[in-house]
Amino acid sequence: MPNHTAIVKKAYALLQLERRMVGIRFVYDKETFDSFDAREPQKPMYYCQAVHAASAGHGIKLTKATSGCAGSTRALGFTAPQPEYYEGSSGMRLGLYSSQSVAKSVALRLDIMNQPLYGIVVMPLEEFLSPPDTVMLFTNTREAMRVMQGYTAVYGLHDRICMSGNQAVCVECTTYPYLNQCLNLSMLCAGTRFRADWKDTEVAIGLPYGKLEGLVEGLQGTVNAIERNARKQQIENKLRTDGLFDMEIEYGHTYFLTEDHSPRE
Repeated sequence: MPNHTAIVKKAYALLQLERRMVGIRFVYDKETFDSFDAREPQKPMYYCQAVHAASAGHGIKLTKATSGCAGSTRALGFTAPQPEYYEGSSGMRLGLYSSQSVAKSVALRLDIMNQPLYGIVVMPLEEFLSPPDTVMLFTNTREAMRVMQGYTAVYGLHDRICMSGNQAVCVECTTYPYLNQCLNLSMLCAGTRFRADWKDTEVAIGLPYGKLEGLVEGLQGTVNAIERNARKQQIENKLRTDGLFDMEIEYGHTYFLTEDHSPRE
């Protein structure tokens, strides 16, 4: 089995990402939390801001005291949901639903942590010395397509995508993938787009770390079918530089083009 470092390096070679992949670790005791070499903010910080910082190369760790967003504080397990959350009244106050019954139905279906959390560690994926719990990628729709193709190649058709356009980073990309052990795609949400200043063209993907190796296997296995020559060369060069080139790349065709670039039947 490839080690953590090799898996991560292959992922970077097979995808064109402008941001670092982000690893998330749930921590349930102070000793473990203190062992991580990541910055703890001096004042409350939004979880999605911590994730954004990690995507730029910075390690952040939060506790209940420094978790600055009520939605993510609840979703991650720092505090238990209040009855009004499950009743839908808190969602209605935000103006996000047409009725309290709809707000209630959404709240009851969102997967949030039900185990009290001491802290959460958010770092670039490659900086974890041991595997984190979940992985997040932020990218454009073209590379999101590649992720879905790679995931499908190994795990089959994925019919459990869960998105509402709300609580994107904390629920759609963290707790939902972790609790359901599957990939999830998110269009992000207005809150995180404002707080963390993601690009309008960016989308997010969350998956449990245990599915990352299979995703990388699927990405590599579909290179010949999907990628054009220039991208194939970039992938080969990067894999060779990292000492991880272990595939046969077929130049000159994809599943949709022949060698002379005429459509394939």
